Amino acid sequence: MANSFNQTRQKHNMSIKKIILIFMGFLTALGILAYLFLLSIFSDSFEPRAFNAEEWKKEKDIRVELVDDLVESKVLDTLTQTELLNLLGAPEKEPVYFKENGRDMVYYLGPERGLGIDSEWLLIWLKDGQVDKYEIWYD
Repeated sequence: MANSFNQTRQKHNMSIKKIILIFMGFLTALGILAYLFLLSIFSDSFEPRAFNAEEWKKEKDIRVELVDDLVESKVLDTLTQTELLNLLGAPEKEPVYFKENGRDMVYYLGPERGLGIDSEWLLIWLKDGQVDKYEIWYD
């Protein structure tokens, strides 16, 4: 009789283990689906494009799509301030961000890639009337 009781208990324990494993698998699958769903909602449809000065000047929110090509081309490296203004247009007037870093010109690029909670900016430092350095910053 004790043997029969132990066999019943073992079967019951196996049933509980199976239920727990099935439940854990269900939770894992649910978590993966929730992650993919949230990723699809919050990820933007960022599509990098070739730099175009006219588009840059006309529509500020798409600059984030154009800036990578501009930076990778290194075209800014040799520009004077006048050439830079001709290429990119006027910088932002007194932006509240990045005042303490000594930059000379700031261009708004658009919502930050990814979740888009913050903004991206192109900061440019000049030296003797020429571009000295430039970086992409986030606020």
